[in-house]
Amino acid sequence: MGLLTGPPLCGCTTHQPHPVSSTENPALQAALRSLSLCAWLSPLGSHRMPQDVTYADLKFSQSPPEGTRLEDLAYENVQASSRLEQKGGTKQTAWFAALGCAGVALILLAALIGLGVHHWRLQKTSEEEKVQLAKQLREEEERMEAVQMQLSRARTELDRVKDTLTESQHQANVVLAALEMQRLSREEALNTSWAQAAKDWCPEDWVLYQGKCLLFSTGKKKWEESKAACEAQSSRLLITRSWEPDWVQGLLGNSYHWIGLRSRKREKTRSWIWTWVDDSTYEGNKLPRSNGDSCALLTRAGELQQKYCTSPFPYICERAKGGWEQEG
Repeated sequence: MGLLTGPPLCGCTTHQPHPVSSTENPALQAALRSLSLCAWLSPLGSHRMPQDVTYADLKFSQSPPEGTRLEDLAYENVQASSRLEQKGGTKQTAWFAALGCAGVALILLAALIGLGVHHWRLQKTSEEEKVQLAKQLREEEERMEAVQMQLSRARTELDRVKDTLTESQHQANVVLAALEMQRLSREEALNTSWAQAAKDWCPEDWVLYQGKCLLFSTGKKKWEESKAACEAQSSRLLITRSWEPDWVQGLLGNSYHWIGLRSRKREKTRSWIWTWVDDSTYEGNKLPRSNGDSCALLTRAGELQQKYCTSPFPYICERAKGGWEQEG
C-alpha cells in the first residue's frame, strides 16, 4: 500500500544517541516498535491525498451524460459526498493516532536518551574509578617498596650493630679476663708480702691483724692465768676498745675467749666499774653494770659477755711492733 512505502510524517527517527544494543535495552525495543507503528499509521506517508481531493472535485465538475435522469445524477452526487466524508473521517482518526504515537515515541525516545546518558555517565564514572584505583594501587605498591627498602636497610644496620656489639663484648671479655688475672696476681703478691710482713712483724703462730700480732690460745685458763700467760710472751690480753664487733667472727670459730676487760671496785665510791688491763675505763654499753668481781668474754658473734673470772676459757693475747697501742 502507499501508506507503508513513503517516509513517516510524524518526524520520528530511529537514530540512536548512544551506542546501546537494542537487544539488551527493553526501552529501546519499545521505542523502535512505537516508531514502526507510527510509520504505519501516518496518513501522510503517501502523496495520494491531494490527488484524491482533486479527483473528487473533478468528479463533481463533470457534465452528466446525455439521457441521464436528474434523479440519478442527484443520487450519484450524494453517494460521492458520503464516500468523501467517510474517507475524511478515517484520515482524521489516523491523524490522531499518528500524533499519539509520535508523542509516545518522543517520550520513549527521551527516556532512551536519558538512559543512554545515565549509562554513559556510569561507564565514565566506572572508568574514572578504575583509573583512580589503579593510581592508588601503584602508589601503595610504591610505598610498600619504599617500606621494604627501609626495612632492608634497617636489618642491615641491625646486623652491623649486632656484629659491633659482639666484637665489643668479646673485647670486653678479653679485658676483664686480663684484669682478673692482674687482680689475682696482685692479690697473690699482696698475700705473699703480707705473709712475709707477718713473719717479720709477728712471731710464729701469731696472726697479723690491723697492725697487731694476735695469738689465739688452744688451751683454757682462768682470767688471771690468761693474763699472766700473755705477759710471759711480752704481750697482754686483747683490748678491743676501737675495733668493730664483727672483726673476730672469722677468727674465733665457735669458742669464747678471755680478753683484757675486768670489773674492779673503786676505793672512794666502793662501786664496781669495767676497766681494761691498761687501767683505762670501759666506755661502751655492751656489758651490764657489774655488782662483783667479773671478767669479760668475747663471743663468736663478736659480742661481750661477763663471766666469773675463775671459769676456764681460751684467751687472746696481743702485741704491737714498737710498743703497746694505747687505743687498742
